[in-house]
Amino acid sequence: MKGGVRVEKKIDYKGIIKKIGMEKLIIILICGIALIYLSVPAGENDKKNRSELKIVDKKEIEMSGNEYSKELEYRLKEILNRIDGISEVNVMITLKSGNESVVLTEDSIQENERRDTDENGAVSEQSEYKKEEVVVYEKNSNGETIPYVVKENVPKVEGVAIIAKGAEKTENMIKITSVVKALFDVEVHKISVVGIS
Repeated sequence: MKGGVRVEKKIDYKGIIKKIGMEKLIIILICGIALIYLSVPAGENDKKNRSELKIVDKKEIEMSGNEYSKELEYRLKEILNRIDGISEVNVMITLKSGNESVVLTEDSIQENERRDTDENGAVSEQSEYKKEEVVVYEKNSNGETIPYVVKENVPKVEGVAIIAKGAEKTENMIKITSVVKALFDVEVHKISVVGIS
């Protein structure tokens, strides 16, 4: 306000549009709509799809120790057959243990204190402390109650035995041993490499 007179300033929208450009305004509008769409919580269908994907992933992980070792053997054999001077590779892998599922637990803690006064006026205090782990459960897509798994541990490799043509040469034996050590983090004394003549 100047001297009691109100001054209104008009915004020139056409000038702003010309200054920014129609193409840039359309891009800004599209980005705004995309941001609004992405900020809306997922619907039931999206949640269902995510849980189905999670179940598929668990099934892929849930292979027996024997299947897992066979898969590792196959992949290692494929890699070793590509090393120059090595052929006719046979591999055997032993595992320390089977698959392990780590489930989510909650700690339930109970504390009880009790004071007793006997006839002579002597006070005795007793404290009881009880801690218990309770497994957390969830419902799967079939409505079954199952433990909530937070981590799947695959079996660790215990030892590796390799028989291959060309492995009798020292440089090839070193190559094979270093590949196995890098892939499985197995100590060198648990890797056996034998050559075929």
